[in-house]
Order: sequence, then C-alpha cells, then structure tokens
Amino acid sequence: MYIPFDFIQKFYCIFFIICYLYLNKKIIKLILFMKEKNSEIPINLKNGYILIQDIKNETTSSGIIIPDETYNRFARVLKTYEGSTLSEGDIIIKPIGRTTPIKINDVIYDCLKEAFVFAKVIND
Repeated sequence: MYIPFDFIQKFYCIFFIICYLYLNKKIIKLILFMKEKNSEIPINLKNGYILIQDIKNETTSSGIIIPDETYNRFARVLKTYEGSTLSEGDIIIKPIGRTTPIKINDVIYDCLKEAFVFAKVIND
C-alpha cells in the first residue's frame, strides 16, 4: 500500500500542532494555578516584612546549588508589603535564625524583615 509523502507530512504537522497546543494549555494552567496559590495566602504584611518559603535542592539558572535545610540560605519571596523593593517570585539569600515561622492553611512559611535580606539572586 502506497501512502503519499504529502499525507504523512501533513499528518505529522497536525499531530505536532495538537501536541504543542495541548502542552501549552497545560503550562498556562500550571502558571495560573501557581499565581492563584500564591495569591490565596490570606495575609497583608506591614512594617517591612516579607513572606518567604525555603527552596529545597534546586539549582538556579546561573548555576548556584541550593543545599539541604540545615544550611539553606535561599528562599523564594511569596508576599511582600506595599512599597517593597522585592517582588513575588524573587529568590533571596537570607540569614539563618532570623525568620519567624508562620503556619497558614497547614503550610509553614517564614516571615522575615526585608532589611535582613543579604542579597537578591539575579538570573542572567
């Protein structure tokens, strides 16, 4: 049985377009879910405090390896106060022992004064 080359080429083209749209839809849903998850934290921060959560066993795009919990100084900013120089999603380097644990909706976050942040990791 002979199948024309044009048919196979069109079939693969349509197949890849459908896969791309499906995966793109999943990625968009994941991004929206993460934004909703962060915005669902029912807290308004004041007096220079930020809400952070430790990053566990990750490697940043600039090649920094984030260690285990004992010596972990890296955290992701989840919420900030109005007028903060940091924004949600930033990765920061924090001091050990200066955070206050807060349990919200059965999830443990840390609260930290923005002045205690050592640095913000800048991705190239």
